[in-house]
Amino acid sequence: SSLTEVIFLGGQSVLNHEFLARRLSSEEGILKHEIVGLLTDDGSAFRGCPLTRVKISISWAVSERIARLPPECRLIVEERIRNLPRLELMQDENVVAHFPLVSRESRDGAKLYIKDTDNKTAASVYWLLQLISFHELR
Repeated sequence: SSLTEVIFLGGQSVLNHEFLARRLSSEEGILKHEIVGLLTDDGSAFRGCPLTRVKISISWAVSERIARLPPECRLIVEERIRNLPRLELMQDENVVAHFPLVSRESRDGAKLYIKDTDNKTAASVYWLLQLISFHELR
């Protein structure tokens, strides 16, 4: 199989809500914890696929706020999303955060983990939240 990425549209269960609601610093981390076993308990759902990353939707945390901005501010925010590392504005206006996959060996074989290496994704989301707040206050 040639599947290299997976998109989770319901990211609420794996992301740190305090980070998103209170705009905590990027050191706090955006993931609640490392996620073991994508889609199945034993991590075998994508065994044999050359997965390199997972995209998790953060639209539930930012889309309504972006939609309420004046059109000129909305365009600025959308353009910045396109230029921020590890963030993507999809064609359907869904905003997703990219997380690298890490494969680790265990007694049960290799397992895939989602990890925000060096909090790079958290830093981009934090910057996006600050940008949205700035335009909300204007």
